[in-house]
Amino acid sequence: MLTFQSVMDSTVSTPSVIRSLYNYLPDNGNELVLFDINQAVSVSPLFRHSSYTAVNQLLPAARRLYASTVITNASVTSLNMVTKTVRAGETTEQTQPLAINYPAGLYSLSHVAIPFPPQDGLYGSEPAVKNQFGISFGTLSLRGEGAVLIVGLDSIMRATSNPFYPYMIDRIDYHISCSDRPQLTECLKRF
Repeated sequence: MLTFQSVMDSTVSTPSVIRSLYNYLPDNGNELVLFDINQAVSVSPLFRHSSYTAVNQLLPAARRLYASTVITNASVTSLNMVTKTVRAGETTEQTQPLAINYPAGLYSLSHVAIPFPPQDGLYGSEPAVKNQFGISFGTLSLRGEGAVLIVGLDSIMRATSNPFYPYMIDRIDYHISCSDRPQLTECLKRF
């Protein structure tokens, strides 16, 4: 199993994904990938304190039966991203640079954003064809009185596409490539 989850998802409970699913899985190549908040975004003074420590509070102590990867800022002042991976059964964290930056205006992902690339015509932040469907939700930056709108403000504030989509697709493609291997678990653990 390979799962992609935002650490601050308000709809799909990240702690429940870990406690009620991952903590019960066997050591057979499973991995949980967590998208951290953007630690370097300019609106960080507006964050709840718990947002900064969420990723550290979620995962149980290392030597888990599953691998975990956290996609996070290289530092609290950098939009450059890294992956921090702890393989199943190990305690050592391996950090690798990721050739994707966190967009400056995005402070976290939501579950809605994860499956959509930035180029998606409806939900993408950089649609290949803008307003192809009459509106491009990912490009909206609305200002005004909330009572004018027929949708709630939280609906249009959420991230609608995933800037880390290329990384996610590479991971999914790799897992699919392992699916017909006789040594499936060993193949999955090599990524």
